[in-house]
Amino acid sequence: MLRIDTHPTHTFKTFKLRVGKPLPFGATIVPGGVNFSVYSSVASSCELVLFKKHQKDPYAVIPFPDEFRIGNVFTMVVFDLDYENIEYGFRMDGPFNPREGHRFNKAIPLMDPYAKLIGGRDVWGTEPDWKDPFQHRSRILFDDFDWEGDHPLETP
Repeated sequence: MLRIDTHPTHTFKTFKLRVGKPLPFGATIVPGGVNFSVYSSVASSCELVLFKKHQKDPYAVIPFPDEFRIGNVFTMVVFDLDYENIEYGFRMDGPFNPREGHRFNKAIPLMDPYAKLIGGRDVWGTEPDWKDPFQHRSRILFDDFDWEGDHPLETP
């Protein structure tokens, strides 16, 4: 049987996209691509920022279309990503009101708060590059562990 959720419905530049699943949050490998999902009750817009591994500058910035927002969750599937060789983050726009805890700045990429793997400074003990506003980046975890007949852990 053909699954319709494995086919893109939108394109942005060379990227094929479709609305994603809101859960689980973070980046999850799905058939044909990666589902990105992040929650914000206050953000007015969100962009996915993609980096080649170990590169300082992003190679792509993909805005989440308005119709890809489900309640307070921005979610989309990006198809045909080389997910083992990329790092990512999010840029969110919204109010800047520190008294209420809102410090949105669309120019600054944010780490995925649900990331299972963090990269960007891979050599222990090296001095940070203080000029790099985004040295720590989220990575997509390729979970190919062989459970040998046992069930994987049910962690959220």
